[in-house]
Amino acid sequence: MTKNAEWLAEQIAKYQNDPEFITYGILDDVTDVLCGEMEARGISRAELARKMGVSRAYVTRFLNTPLNTRVETIVRFAQAVGLDVKVELVDKASSRGMTWQDVGRAAEQASLRWSVRELSGREGVSRESIGCAA
Repeated sequence: MTKNAEWLAEQIAKYQNDPEFITYGILDDVTDVLCGEMEARGISRAELARKMGVSRAYVTRFLNTPLNTRVETIVRFAQAVGLDVKVELVDKASSRGMTWQDVGRAAEQASLRWSVRELSGREGVSRESIGCAA
């Protein structure tokens, strides 16, 4: 296992049951999907801002740091991109979670998307630099 994979595995083990960590993971997934759909549909941040009646800075701020986001905000962004929102709750005992193999594969991929929160102290790191630019 590489040094990055070991670090990622340690972080996941340390925080895997922390509500704030779980929440951030969910919101990070939401912004990943939104960024992917924006790219696939050719929607820029400026265009999304116009559709929503908000500033481009507001869109950028949400896509970069969605913590403490209301569900209504997620729905507004999803609708503006042309998506619906579906929430699914699963039995904790039956949810697979991330395995060590998943961690290793993820850390080895060149496109690994590190959490902005975990990298915030590292020089030169922004959400745009790790793949969420529109």
